[in-house]
Amino acid sequence: MEEWMAVVQGHFKDRDTFSRSELWAMLRRMLPDQADSSIAWRIFALKDKGIITNAARGVYRLNKKKDFAPPISDDLIKLMDVVKSAFPYAEQCISDTAWFNDLMVHQVLKTMIILEVEKDAALSVFSLLVEQGKNVFYEPDLKTREYYIQVVVRPIIIKQMISQAPLNKGSNATIPRLEKLLVDLVAEHDLYNAQQSELGGIYENAQRRYNINESSLLRYAGRRNRRQEVENLYKNIPKND
Repeated sequence: MEEWMAVVQGHFKDRDTFSRSELWAMLRRMLPDQADSSIAWRIFALKDKGIITNAARGVYRLNKKKDFAPPISDDLIKLMDVVKSAFPYAEQCISDTAWFNDLMVHQVLKTMIILEVEKDAALSVFSLLVEQGKNVFYEPDLKTREYYIQVVVRPIIIKQMISQAPLNKGSNATIPRLEKLLVDLVAEHDLYNAQQSELGGIYENAQRRYNINESSLLRYAGRRNRRQEVENLYKNIPKND
């Protein structure tokens, strides 16, 4: 977060709400030499980053929602370590379908590890894990998912990574941001079949509990040719702003 954004947070931290004119005046005092267009952009940036949200027309509040930070289990970290050791320069990210249970009413007991690897290395990573005896599948089609993956405990799915996906790069592992997970649910409904019956609820719970960058969500949805579907889901749920 940029320093000026933290100053805004500190200034309004004890306020339930504040008006646009109050925010404008505060930014003007802090940045007296900036043009009006720059002040307007900073207000937009505060909203786009999820630091403030609309409480009413022309009225804002600080966003008290949390960032999505799912638990990264030991088996995910160990798997990432194996792949990183063999392919240290290959971009990759890992996720766990168990994370969706946090957003669902009915808990899914059979979970999968999704390992996404840049295109040039994906098949090599698959071969490595096969040699190690892992229950691993490469870009499985519908028949494979229905007849083989269903009988495997904790399968690992290898997918080619889509460029410019929203990711969180941590010290132990790179994982998808919530925006990517929400789009992937729509774009790959066969793979995430167990979550489809609660898709609307997942979107609603995600919006209610966690920070979501709408621009990032829709931009990635566009890359996956699912912008309209994702936008309809996201904008037709009740917002708690």
